[in-house]
Amino acid sequence: SSRKEITEHWDWLESNLLHTVSIFDNDEDVITFVKGKISVCLRSFGIIAEENRLKQSEEQEEDSGKFREAELKMRKLFGMPDEEKLVNYYSCSYWKGRVPRQGWLYLSINHLCFYSFLLGKEVTLVVPWTEVTQLEKNATLVFPESVRVSTRNAEHFFSMFLNINDTFKLMEQLANIAMRQLLDNEAFAADRSLPKACKTLKNVSALKRDFDARAKNERYRSMFRLTQDERLDGHTDCTLWTPFAKMHV
Repeated sequence: SSRKEITEHWDWLESNLLHTVSIFDNDEDVITFVKGKISVCLRSFGIIAEENRLKQSEEQEEDSGKFREAELKMRKLFGMPDEEKLVNYYSCSYWKGRVPRQGWLYLSINHLCFYSFLLGKEVTLVVPWTEVTQLEKNATLVFPESVRVSTRNAEHFFSMFLNINDTFKLMEQLANIAMRQLLDNEAFAADRSLPKACKTLKNVSALKRDFDARAKNERYRSMFRLTQDERLDGHTDCTLWTPFAKMHV
């Protein structure tokens, strides 16, 4: 605590308790009175904390419901089977020529999908990750900060993301996984050996967390030249004392 904070609390005690305390005859009554005041405050804080916890739980359930709704909508719009899992979805603009079409971008395990219905005009786009030849984040005079998705036959531009860096990072992860599937000829399966998240992250699907954990594992193995069966369990900042240099690294 700082001196300023201590002074503020003491001023409150003087204003709200000292006058009442002065009417008691002995110290035991004073102690009982003050303890009672403190317990009332603690109960109040406990009620507030419980209300906040319940509110947070409701928000998480609402987020989960919205994600489930988006996944069902994706399958209906693009004719996807139940096995096709949605990883995340984003509001953005798809540039069809020089005209932006505002809509929703759906990133699933095997496909990049976009849907827009505006002023009676419908735009539907489905691109398998295996057909993506290049992903690039750039900004030009024609397009604002955007993501360019190149295939063998076309180029697609997406912009107006709330957080373009997060979206682009997820696109790269999904495209890389698709390439590995082609090379290894294996279907994607969640890595059961990865550590579970210590807390539920808002608006982040389980698959997205799994991809992030995979990326961290790969960086860890690459940095220390470790075998594929090594798993990163966690990480923390620290310093190493090097006696030869007499310094902390």
